[in-house]
Amino acid sequence: MKPHIPDVLLRKVREILDEFDTRRDFFVGFEDLMPTILVVDDDHQIRVWVRRILESKGYQVEEAGDGKEALAYLERAEPVLILLDIFMPNVDGLEVLLHLRLCAKPSKILVLSGNPINGFDVCRTAKVFGAHDIIVKPFSAQGLLQRIESLLSTA
Repeated sequence: MKPHIPDVLLRKVREILDEFDTRRDFFVGFEDLMPTILVVDDDHQIRVWVRRILESKGYQVEEAGDGKEALAYLERAEPVLILLDIFMPNVDGLEVLLHLRLCAKPSKILVLSGNPINGFDVCRTAKVFGAHDIIVKPFSAQGLLQRIESLLSTA
């Protein structure tokens, strides 16, 4: 025999479930439990696009418009992941990579970069400097999320 659940209780459960229908909504008030990702790129449109993608999945997102801003942020916080462009004004991504490795910062680093320029293989150099992975621009939202989830799932 099936137990009888009062209609009032069923309605309340449905209301609660409707409130928490997305991962992001579920963590409102618990933001410190979600991983923080720092997006470092001098292209404002890329930062905004990446922020929207990541926030839709519940991640906390911080932004820096160049390497100098990123280094300032990293002095006061340790994001779990850094999405890092290489070619930027002031301080470039390779300098940020070197700094992170010299300071033994635990953040994982996903480099966002283009193809080799004048024989300079940015991707290979970034790996040598300590990048954990590289995604070549232009990239899809799905491709970015796959790389991020892969990096965050490894110890």
